Amino acid sequence: MTRSRRKTPIVGYSTACSEADDKRLWHKRWRAHERDQLAGIGPDGDPMPVHRQEVSSTWDMAKDGKHWFAPHRQQALAERIAARRSKLKPERKALQARLLAKWRGK
Repeated sequence: MTRSRRKTPIVGYSTACSEADDKRLWHKRWRAHERDQLAGIGPDGDPMPVHRQEVSSTWDMAKDGKHWFAPHRQQALAERIAARRSKLKPERKALQARLLAKWRGK
């Protein structure tokens, strides 16, 4: 998928790349609570589903939420960062391209 791109520029409020580990732990806890509940009911008992907020909170995860990162703001920020980090024009353009590719998920 070399030509794939992010369709909606929504990014997380964090330096964490992924919440995969947090989600894995959350599902592990959730399944354990479900298993315990199923083991504790009688033969004619009706199991109650475990609500996701009983097990974890989204605020405990690595990313605290998401925000819209508008494409025109991406371009302006990439230009500012590149101007600050490099003096040569070709190097500046290459840095801008790398930053925009990173932010747009390419």
